[in-house]
Amino acid sequence: MWKAYRKKLKPELINCLNDLYAEKGSWWQTIVDDNQVFILVRDNELHVLVHGGLLLMITIDSNGRIVCKTHEEYLNLRSEADPYVTISEKHTASPKLVEGLTEFVRNYSKIKHRVKNFVGSERQYCHALSLNIKEIVDRETGLVLEKGGENIRNKAQKVDLQAVSDDGNMVFLEVKLFSNPEVRSLKTPPVVNQLQKYESIIKSHEQRIIDAYAEQCETYSRLNGAFFNNMLPDPSNIHIHPTVRLIITDFDDVQLKYSLPGIRESIEKGMGWGKNADNLITIGNPDNIKTRHIFKGISEYPSKG
Repeated sequence: MWKAYRKKLKPELINCLNDLYAEKGSWWQTIVDDNQVFILVRDNELHVLVHGGLLLMITIDSNGRIVCKTHEEYLNLRSEADPYVTISEKHTASPKLVEGLTEFVRNYSKIKHRVKNFVGSERQYCHALSLNIKEIVDRETGLVLEKGGENIRNKAQKVDLQAVSDDGNMVFLEVKLFSNPEVRSLKTPPVVNQLQKYESIIKSHEQRIIDAYAEQCETYSRLNGAFFNNMLPDPSNIHIHPTVRLIITDFDDVQLKYSLPGIRESIEKGMGWGKNADNLITIGNPDNIKTRHIFKGISEYPSKG
């Protein structure tokens, strides 16, 4: 399987994490039992997301030691007593940084709040959806590494959400805020090209995507902790919905009445969808997006949700 699709961890990493989980109050137990985190399984890495931002990357080195990485911005915590540092002609006093994973846990809530300051609204909404809708099984799913032209450069193609219903229907979703210029154009909105590119990739790599989901299920079954206790639907009976669905959200009643109909029409026309197609989900308040909206009209999916 291509590395872009791998969702498997080395046994040594799984064992180390399970040992850490057994230690009451460990940094890993704190993270994996936090109901505000969403954890992505990648090729021998775990990516821990909070508020849609990458809080921590976790892997294991050749010596069997766990390696954790986070952005330097998240470790620079403001002092509540005195947020100022002394600066002279040639020297600046060091600001307070989080030192080590023990202090990371001690300042966990502050670090999470700091992450939020660096994450855009669209990614925050995606994160909220992934926490609120149990059928969402993955975020920022890398479909393939695409080579650009004659250059050797690779560009990751990542779709926002991947969901699987209890009866095995897998659907990919892209999320755009109403304010995002990619959903509007005098001709064809840019989001149409994005969705069509995703659909082409999915069609060409369907079995790899299904195999990757099976790896993800296997990895979940071997890891301890609240996040991994969520049972994923059976990977042996997966059917991929060929159309990548689009969610447009965060708009008010005036925008719903006067602007959204034209946006909807241009996207549906560009995608070749019928009028008021189920593949275009338009709900103003993202908190009102439910399971039934994601799977509406897909074969064999129950109407309730």
